[in-house]
Amino acid sequence: MELLYNFFSIFLDSFTGLMPYFLLGLMASALVEVFLEIDKLKIMRQNRVKFLLVLALAAIFLPVAKGGILPLVRRLHQKGIPLYMVLFLLTAAPVVNFLTFENTIVAFGWVNLVWLRFGAGWLLACLTALLFFVVKSEPPAPSPKCDEDWDVNPHPRWNRFLHTLLSDCFEWLPFFIGGSLLAAGLRMSLPLADWMGTAAGAPQQVSAAMLYGMTLSISSTVDCFVALNWLGRFPVSAVLAFLMAGSIVDIRGLVMMARGFGLKTSLYWAAWVLILVLIGAMWIQLGIKG
Repeated sequence: MELLYNFFSIFLDSFTGLMPYFLLGLMASALVEVFLEIDKLKIMRQNRVKFLLVLALAAIFLPVAKGGILPLVRRLHQKGIPLYMVLFLLTAAPVVNFLTFENTIVAFGWVNLVWLRFGAGWLLACLTALLFFVVKSEPPAPSPKCDEDWDVNPHPRWNRFLHTLLSDCFEWLPFFIGGSLLAAGLRMSLPLADWMGTAAGAPQQVSAAMLYGMTLSISSTVDCFVALNWLGRFPVSAVLAFLMAGSIVDIRGLVMMARGFGLKTSLYWAAWVLILVLIGAMWIQLGIKG
């Protein structure tokens, strides 16, 4: 009974912590669907550099963090935005979002770790966009709704907004809940805290920190307060690896991304990000020793 109680406590803590961002992401997705016409997007994305700058600003100022970015980027992809552009936004937003940046400063102060996290977020997003631009892999995404279909709809746009919001909620909520349940089960069954305590050497500590961040599945706006307790006990490389891997790639997010972009693309993206985080963390560790 106690085991079941602990499981649901972990689940509810993770679920309620990200629910506000999830709802904000659904609202942003519905706004894009109803008020942003495909023709306007086609004109905007003709200049790739300018449109990437627009997405960069969206990554900073949209208060959706990790929990709500997936419905938004899937909607943009359905509207015709190329995969490499939406993955740029998906990778950057959890780390460079102003809420994450502000809370990281509150937790650590104006130290190098804050700038390392912020800079690494931009670098990961740019390298991810570059990879998928070169590979040009497109997932089997559902066809977007034509704006012409809306023109014959007699209902006001805000009615369509509410309809889209509810439709998206019913589509995404089971995967949000399922991902949260899976993450809670992994946290209960895997002795992640023990792995962190017994890991010997920087490579093992970095790997354990990345796995811990992925299964913890908490908001990227509060994971810095968890990592704050690690300073002095673990190397900076392990702390940064936890902040980066946990912010961008987590169990719940992977479940939801598989729904929106397909399992193959989701695994490729996650593997690419985790490899870059591992290489970057080990490079930082070698630089510290040097």
